[in-house]
Amino acid sequence: MSGLKLYQIGPEWANILRVVEEGCGELTPEIEASMLALIETSKEKLEAATFAKRNLDMQADLARAQASVFAAEAARCRAIADAFEATSDRLGDLMAPALDITGSIQTIAGTAFSQQRRTWAFELKPGTPFAMLDETLWRQGEPELNKKPLAKLAEAHPVTPDFIEALRAAKALPAKDLDKITEEAIITDSQLDKAVEKLPPEAADQVKAVRAACQLPSEILAKSTTRTITVLKAPSGKKDATESTEPAA
Repeated sequence: MSGLKLYQIGPEWANILRVVEEGCGELTPEIEASMLALIETSKEKLEAATFAKRNLDMQADLARAQASVFAAEAARCRAIADAFEATSDRLGDLMAPALDITGSIQTIAGTAFSQQRRTWAFELKPGTPFAMLDETLWRQGEPELNKKPLAKLAEAHPVTPDFIEALRAAKALPAKDLDKITEEAIITDSQLDKAVEKLPPEAADQVKAVRAACQLPSEILAKSTTRTITVLKAPSGKKDATESTEPAA
């Protein structure tokens, strides 16, 4: 991945990214301190940091693509290995009756002989729960909550016809969004955040009530945390990128 520099960066950021690359992407406290030292509340400094971030994102995308290729190749090789092993086992099955008669034979490839191998298949009697057995005789993966669908439920808020009317009156959201909210009687966090910007101050209590309710089952306890992040949207055209294989002078 060395040499992937599609956005010009100054020598300070080039040095930092080189160290990051040498460490296979690992962020150490020293690297973080070096990054922070180059970030200031100025458009120029933030632009330089943005270019560095884009380069890091590109490195991540490339590594992820390589991982997919390696994973596919590993799966193909495992399938070939399994096929060879299965064919070898079947050949052994075909040889076994003859070896049972002749006895062991010694060859330069090794000693071949027949052997009895017992395999088992087990199942519970119908109607028997696993809990009746000793816990050493069965196993089950540790259950865990599925965060993705739970997050969708936590961020989906039921709305009343009055609130929908307030949204329409304020033209707080695009018409297609309002139609969907009306149909489902549900508004998402992101939609609500956008709507708040256009709703009148007197709708504050309604907004608070909507945020307080969600579609999570009552058996689920939810706690959210928020943090401010930087979103780097890819440029719409090639003209936004300054291609270079070397750091800016």
